[in-house]
Amino acid sequence: MLRPLADDENATFGLKRHYKFYNSTSASAELREAGRISASLVQEFETASVTRQDLRALVGAVIQRKENLDPEDQFYLEKKHAEFQRNRLGTSKRFTEIKKREQELLLAHRKSLNAPAAISLTASELDGLPEDTLAELEIQNGKLMLPLKKPHFETAMQWVKDGEVRKRIFIANDIRCPENLPRLKELILLRDESANLLGYENHVHFKMEEKMFKSQASVEEFMSDFQNRIQPIAKIEIDKLFALKKLALGDQITENENHLFTWDYAYYRNVLRQTESSFNEKAFSEYFELDKSLEGMMALFSQVFGMQFFKLSTDQYFKLGANIQVVWHDSVAVFTVWNDDQLGGGFLGYLYLDLFPRPNKYNHAGHYGLGQGFLKPDGTRHYPSAVLVMNLHTPSPTKPCLLKAEEARSLFHELGHAIHNLVTNTRYALMHATIARDFVEIPSIFLENFLWSHSVLKTIGSHYSYTSEAFLSLWEAQGVLERPPKELGDEQINRLIAAQNTTPGISALQISSSSAFDMKIHSSSRAELEALNLSETWNRMKAEITGLVGAEVLGEGWEWGHGCSRFGMFVRGYDAGSYSYVTLVLTVTVSNSDG
Repeated sequence: MLRPLADDENATFGLKRHYKFYNSTSASAELREAGRISASLVQEFETASVTRQDLRALVGAVIQRKENLDPEDQFYLEKKHAEFQRNRLGTSKRFTEIKKREQELLLAHRKSLNAPAAISLTASELDGLPEDTLAELEIQNGKLMLPLKKPHFETAMQWVKDGEVRKRIFIANDIRCPENLPRLKELILLRDESANLLGYENHVHFKMEEKMFKSQASVEEFMSDFQNRIQPIAKIEIDKLFALKKLALGDQITENENHLFTWDYAYYRNVLRQTESSFNEKAFSEYFELDKSLEGMMALFSQVFGMQFFKLSTDQYFKLGANIQVVWHDSVAVFTVWNDDQLGGGFLGYLYLDLFPRPNKYNHAGHYGLGQGFLKPDGTRHYPSAVLVMNLHTPSPTKPCLLKAEEARSLFHELGHAIHNLVTNTRYALMHATIARDFVEIPSIFLENFLWSHSVLKTIGSHYSYTSEAFLSLWEAQGVLERPPKELGDEQINRLIAAQNTTPGISALQISSSSAFDMKIHSSSRAELEALNLSETWNRMKAEITGLVGAEVLGEGWEWGHGCSRFGMFVRGYDAGSYSYVTLVLTVTVSNSDG
């Protein structure tokens, strides 16, 4: 009885993902706008479908028959039944209006996040910034334009020496999309109203039904216990970083500088890694040229999971069909992925790598399940497509892309999501790589922690000068007398691993503060939400939970930045669920424990 519904869902599931994907990645303004309009139409259709009483009655009737189904069919049936039950009261015109408006706000919010933004600074103000990064910056009116994209922003926060300049860069990034502030406020009010119409106390209660944590109280208890345990550790770390700041500034430290600011954290954490762990980011990155690192990571996944990766050349694109556009940008690489011979050699799917920044592209790192795997009515399989979207430094013939430690970690993490996508084998698109939203990051984190083992670092790491004759010439042009060894040495690896454990308490509390804000804006009463000042609440909670202060201690009030307006978690499906990232800290602890 439900087969036609499931078949239609299978056939259209991937197409719906495409619309949103174009809106985040296409270089064409026309296609991005078409994606936005299509995504809105899809949302309207899905709202109308999930609130149809005839479909709810049909699914309910099948449930009541209690047929002896196989586990996958039973799981699909229960999932559809729960979906219709959760939305059974959403039949009013107002509910439809809310869902339509929510989609409009989400798309507009994402568009602002992806829009180009930059801050103009002089070369002297950017003192400390690595020379290769400086060389990438455009010049306008005699000043350097520092893009507020992930690779440039994070590099600047780690290396720019002047604290006042770091403050300007940090706040410029915080306020780069002020139009998202009223959008977020309207969105959380609509989510609250929608939950009420469906019979739930608030948006958190509505979302919890599909999570591992089944109640708001259990999440809040978990978060509170976590913060209480971690804050004493973070306090020690803050004191250590502040001591480094006082040492660096000496007699020049002013009353206004007598704090460890949030824009000081990345810089002095970097100093601590260099002094305490003798960690040299530049020397490390020379062992992680992008293509060579990808080759090593894929070799590892091949060994562990029995997978094989084959990169398609542009000549091979044409074999797929003269009128088929294989990639959405020339910089995108495509791999076909197969089981190895021991596992039967079957085709698994496609892996796309969209790794370099461009205007209006998604401004972070993420994995997109662009197409789901499922069984077609004729019994053949539709294969999945996994896409990694990142913003690494763009390589050139005279400059390889050398990964920083955090970039290598992020690439390994997102590849973990792709592996999860590609090895999943399900009958229904709805269930392809689908797990509870507050568990979705856990598999990638477990895989990610393999990166910090000696054997893996030795396998993946190779000095870029050994990769090709061209890269050897580039290295020789630096005038360094002694060529580094090809592989990372044990001492280098020990320093790298130690550096990754620098200030884990502060890092954990930064995640925790964002998660606490998420819970607050999605569980407060209607009156509290209407009166809520988002910027003030965000900055207060950051300071109170992490111990890192902002411009409020300089007399600039609590609305000095709008960090919540550029935080994508609240519009990317993690609303009332970003606490799952706090569980990642525990996962890392378990992964690294001896027990």
